[in-house]
Amino acid sequence: MNPPSLAPQPFLQPKKKNGCLIAVLVVVALGIGGCFLLSVKGVSDKAKEEEAKAQAELESLISATPSSLRPDGKIKAQFQLFSDYTDVQRENAVAEFTGKIVEWQLTVYEVDRRDERYRIQTSRGNNVGTFIDLYPRSDEERSFIEALKTGDPITVRGILKGVTLFRSIEIEPAILVR
Repeated sequence: MNPPSLAPQPFLQPKKKNGCLIAVLVVVALGIGGCFLLSVKGVSDKAKEEEAKAQAELESLISATPSSLRPDGKIKAQFQLFSDYTDVQRENAVAEFTGKIVEWQLTVYEVDRRDERYRIQTSRGNNVGTFIDLYPRSDEERSFIEALKTGDPITVRGILKGVTLFRSIEIEPAILVR
């Protein structure tokens, strides 16, 4: 057997890294960032469009004539929890009333502020439960809304938009009626 050589071993130099990998990573990162910025701009544009649509709907509510649909009649029975109406019957009712303008007096359960509007949940009691996106038109209305308590009556005029998972009617947008 040969003894290990004591001759000096050549020094192994690490391989030089190629700059291509770094360049690819930079290009990918810039591409993702660019897509993100474009999507943010797209979301911003969509938000502006929806805001303009909501403003147009609010303007139309001021002079609109509400439908005769009442919150305490058939609609209450259809969307009451544990009612004997079927999902198909409720789907048909939603298709029939979506887009209608109503003016209802309801009982406040909760008030939540969301930017320039208020999200009001109403009690079921004598009426169907609702979630209302209420847009105040003055500082006086804003003060009135912020002073509401559970159990207070409120009269709103708004557009029926659909139903929540727990069978509450969505009214959006809506304005305060006094």
